[in-house]
Amino acid sequence: MKNTQSLCIDFGSAYTKVALRTNSNASAELIREIPLALSDSTFCVPSVVNRVERAGRSVEWQVGKAAAEQAREPGITPYRHWKKILLSAQPAKEFIEVGVIFFKKLKNDLRAMGLGVDIDACPVRICIPRLP
Repeated sequence: MKNTQSLCIDFGSAYTKVALRTNSNASAELIREIPLALSDSTFCVPSVVNRVERAGRSVEWQVGKAAAEQAREPGITPYRHWKKILLSAQPAKEFIEVGVIFFKKLKNDLRAMGLGVDIDACPVRICIPRLP
């Protein structure tokens, strides 16, 4: 087996953490300073996605820290425990969309960080918790 870099994603129920393993014999190191992460931990990305409707028709998405810090107000639909539903036997279409939004934003942020890793070609190892 070729020694290769891999991303390790801890798919926690409330937070998502990402680490980089430089080769198959190395330990994974947490990636810090992810823009979506909480400022007090810099590596814990809140697994929160908000659907924001403006003027009843325009849809925007907030992900991670921005979504977690958003006050509840009309037009905002928060998704906080979407992983449990996404990983269920038959997830609703809206939760699949929420998962895609979350991971696209995470991927784009990791790509923009200049980690020296080809994010698009890098193998990914996902750790899924025992969700209730």
